[in-house]
Amino acid sequence: MSTKFTYHLLSPLDRTKEEIGKWGNHMSKYRMFIEQYFDDLVECLEVNNLIDEVNLIHNLPNIDQQVQHDMGIISRLEVPAKSKLNYLGVYYALKLVQMNIRGIDFLRAQLQLQEPLKVYEKYMRELGWRFRAVTAAFLDNVMKIHALELEFPDFTLVSVGTRADQDDIDVAIITETDENAGQIDRLFSRINKTMTKFSSPLHFHIAESLDNNKFSSTIVEIKDFVLRNISNFVVITEILSAKRILGSENTMFKFEQEVINLFYPQYSEDYRYHEAYLRIILGETNLYLARSLSTEFIHPKNDALRMVKGLLSVLKTRYGIVKKNAWSIIDRLKEEDTKHWDIYTAIGESLAFFETVRFLYMLYGIQEEMIVLNVKETRENLRRVGELMGIGPYGAVSCIDHLLMKYYEHLNRIKKIAEILMDECKVYLGRITAFKNVLVTGKGNIALEFARHLQFFQGSRYWEDLFKLFNEDQANLIKEFARNYLELPDRKRRYIIRTLFSSLETSFDGLLKFIIYLDVVQDEPDLIRVHQEFVKNFFSYLTYTDSSIELFLRFFKRFPVLMNRFLVKLDKKQVNYIIENVLPGQDKINVEYTQAVYLIKCLKSILEIYGYGSWHFRKYFQRISASNPDLIQNLGQDEQIEEVCAGIFADISRTADRNNQKKLLGQFYDLEFIHTGLKAMRGRPYQEVANAYIGFTETYLRSLFDVCKLEIESIQNKTIGGEDQFLLCTVGSNARGSSYNDDLDLVAILDSDDPELFYSYNKILSKISREIVKRGLIPQFRFADYLGNYVTRIYEIQELLNKYYPSDFIEISQIIEAKPIVSSVRMIKVLYDTITKPYILNNWKYYARKMIKEITARKENIQGFKYDIKESHGGIRDIEMLLLIFKARYDIKTFSSIDTLTKITEIDRKNSEYWEKLYQPLCMFKELRQLMRLTVAMDNVINFSELCQSVRFLQCDNQEQRKKELEEMYLDYLKISSNCIDKIISNLESEL
Repeated sequence: MSTKFTYHLLSPLDRTKEEIGKWGNHMSKYRMFIEQYFDDLVECLEVNNLIDEVNLIHNLPNIDQQVQHDMGIISRLEVPAKSKLNYLGVYYALKLVQMNIRGIDFLRAQLQLQEPLKVYEKYMRELGWRFRAVTAAFLDNVMKIHALELEFPDFTLVSVGTRADQDDIDVAIITETDENAGQIDRLFSRINKTMTKFSSPLHFHIAESLDNNKFSSTIVEIKDFVLRNISNFVVITEILSAKRILGSENTMFKFEQEVINLFYPQYSEDYRYHEAYLRIILGETNLYLARSLSTEFIHPKNDALRMVKGLLSVLKTRYGIVKKNAWSIIDRLKEEDTKHWDIYTAIGESLAFFETVRFLYMLYGIQEEMIVLNVKETRENLRRVGELMGIGPYGAVSCIDHLLMKYYEHLNRIKKIAEILMDECKVYLGRITAFKNVLVTGKGNIALEFARHLQFFQGSRYWEDLFKLFNEDQANLIKEFARNYLELPDRKRRYIIRTLFSSLETSFDGLLKFIIYLDVVQDEPDLIRVHQEFVKNFFSYLTYTDSSIELFLRFFKRFPVLMNRFLVKLDKKQVNYIIENVLPGQDKINVEYTQAVYLIKCLKSILEIYGYGSWHFRKYFQRISASNPDLIQNLGQDEQIEEVCAGIFADISRTADRNNQKKLLGQFYDLEFIHTGLKAMRGRPYQEVANAYIGFTETYLRSLFDVCKLEIESIQNKTIGGEDQFLLCTVGSNARGSSYNDDLDLVAILDSDDPELFYSYNKILSKISREIVKRGLIPQFRFADYLGNYVTRIYEIQELLNKYYPSDFIEISQIIEAKPIVSSVRMIKVLYDTITKPYILNNWKYYARKMIKEITARKENIQGFKYDIKESHGGIRDIEMLLLIFKARYDIKTFSSIDTLTKITEIDRKNSEYWEKLYQPLCMFKELRQLMRLTVAMDNVINFSELCQSVRFLQCDNQEQRKKELEEMYLDYLKISSNCIDKIISNLESEL
């Protein structure tokens, strides 16, 4: 640690002026007062032979006694009142500046000798004491001058803010009656002008809150305000910190007895006031803990100081501590709560750090709480603060970065401590709460009694202790609440709704948790109405809440699983409301909420799934969110989801447990299903989505085969060979590149007569089949219907084809479109040489005749089914059957229908005109089928009304017009497709 110390050769007065020049502009007025009035003051004191009685230049060790003595002499000088005020002002300026210089010198000297955190505490403690002494003496003498010969009414002036704050002085004027309010207003109007000119302005926050247009407040007025505004923690905290500066001690005593003691359980018969304050501070602390740190600024007050001082204020009422200063409270807490001695010591240290950073920054910079980090002047001030605090460069780390590192270390420390103390307070709250008799003993109508108690605590922010009772583990209590609610007449039910929502509106988290826990009644139809009624009222409440977007995001960040549970029960109208009215309110988000944009994307993804996804699609998300809740907050960006998927794969390789590997593979499949589905619902190109879907499906199958093979090898205690004799292929829709199917067609072929090998591969595929079923798919193993096994041997396929070929064109189609997933070069060649070429390619005309006959027969049988996108004439099945004919004719090796169509268009020049016209219809049909399955149902019959309502990128102001346009386009494409198919078949028949 390196701290510069300079021996000053200047005179004390010159050094005073020099130091002021180093500080912020707000301190320059003190230099002006010194230059303007110092010589006049000295001359006046000399003329009256009092120059040796007043200490103008030197720092005072016993400052509280000395300044009162010195200012008393100055205020008694026989000069006009204006001159007295000027002289008092210059004396105040000298003492304030000297006090700050003394503090800086103390830091520089003591940091060489002591532990920095102890030095910071001593520095801030002495600074606060000295500032309070100087301002109290100044106020007292200014008051006497302005009061002139007026008789002082009974009042007490109390400070209600931080002692060391020099930007303003938070005070309250307390009286027993209101009869002298006008006199007090006139007096303090003059006093405040003088304070603003020479010192720091007085801030009458309590009087402002009472809004009674006067500086003073009676004890009755303050008490009435507190009773009516029990949630105003700012005013209550100021009241609890009230310390008399001057005025009537009797008035102060009465104020303590009638107002302050309300919040001390040791002195009050009604614990509810203490409980209310406890709930308010715990709720505020929760908000501070949930705040995201900004990358652009630091804010000592909001980041740490308010949270710490709020908790200290609550703890002092719990333990009956009447001290006002934070460090004095900490000293007493160490005595009262000895088991947390270390924690209170740590709080004192971190509190000293933050107070020192804040005070020095304001002294040398500007009197702003927010310290913006990317401004040159700010960084220079921070560098100076770091050096004064003994925090210099550390290796390659600059002074500023070193200071920020210390800042965040203390912030993390404070947050951890706050969580510990909150847990202690929660346990304590559970012992004293007024709700105990209602919820635990179950006396009376629970719903009505709960609302009546809640009304008293209107505006409190902390309710987690109660919602531990209202959760899944206490379903009976929730059901009892719901039944009691239904027993009441409409008038009282409206009262309960109104009370709950007005009482909990300042506790969005509590309100939403309460509604979420009510959904446990879903197993009783009569009680479902209760949950639905509360949800409906919740959305009414949202319409009156300007900050609903920030409240939603904070809840989602802290409780993603609960938010998911809430959203899953909403209907489409409610989901739409959040998407269209809540999420767009980004301009209302606090600038400190740096994660807001990402969290909005995550929330929007979940809302799109629940609001616009089909039952089939929602099922996948519910499953993945239940098995891996962390994924709920990872849906904001494609890159984030891809990282999670990569992490899952890494976990698969790290675990040797086969069941866990299969479970992780299932999570990978479900997450990729959601990932690609969201892309489709947002209008990404069909081919991009389809390729991604086929890609992850094949990756899943390939990996699943490897895991199941290892599992069977472990069971059989031997290695399973035959890798170059086995072939696993997808067939059907998956092989042709169609996405979001409800089944998975597979062909497994073995080129071996070895019974053990045959048995082993059947066992592998049996396990694969069971895992596929878990994903909500129906595994279809072709040839199994004929032979009864998952695996089919080459000679069995030959026998089958010899027996049924060419009548069974379906099985022939499976072989033509088979896409290898697990294979070898040898096995692909064997299949081609023994099956594909001799039975299909060499006899493609027989195959073509059968396929044409099927297309023609279906054309006659499906008249009127034009909205069946797969089976209608000109639909997907007709196009793909035609593609298979030409695939066999030209021995085309592509797999997806789109790629095959493109290839045939290049080769079959005779029909190229028709093939080109088929491209757009095929793409549209496949995309409509994809969207239908993701947003409406796993059906091939297109419902354009539902589709336009469910697909957000299809929505517009005139939905009926959009539906009509889309339907007309589909029918036009269907007509083009059927005409092209008929033309191609006609041309083909001439060659057969």
